[in-house]
Amino acid sequence: MSALVKIGAVLGIGLLLCGTVNYRRNAHLETDIQQDRPYATLSDAELAALTGAYEQEREALEHSLAKLEAAADSGERYAPGDVQGKVNGFEKAQRQATRWNEVNGARLDQQVEIDRLERERKLRASGVLDRSMFWRRLLTL
Repeated sequence: MSALVKIGAVLGIGLLLCGTVNYRRNAHLETDIQQDRPYATLSDAELAALTGAYEQEREALEHSLAKLEAAADSGERYAPGDVQGKVNGFEKAQRQATRWNEVNGARLDQQVEIDRLERERKLRASGVLDRSMFWRRLLTL
């Protein structure tokens, strides 16, 4: 009987040790949920509608970028002595580059918001928000 008690004690200590290690290993799961969730109060329908709106705006910005890139590709040729033409061409190229940077920045902002919305949707779909964090950290392998 004492051998059975020893085996039980070893198994109990082993289980406790494994649970502790797993709990500490899964600490990142808690930080995933506690990160900034600006869309946590929206309903699923509102989340889907907002995602669609952001995607439409991003597509419009991508179309605008394509136009700007096409306009930039049609560079003008200048005679070697045409300094004023070269200066005007340089100023035009600077304006186009500035406009491209502004549009691309707006497109990237839209993509960031889409990624946040998608992260919120995935969190809701996974069901991790409904479970106790202690059990989730302890039992997730």
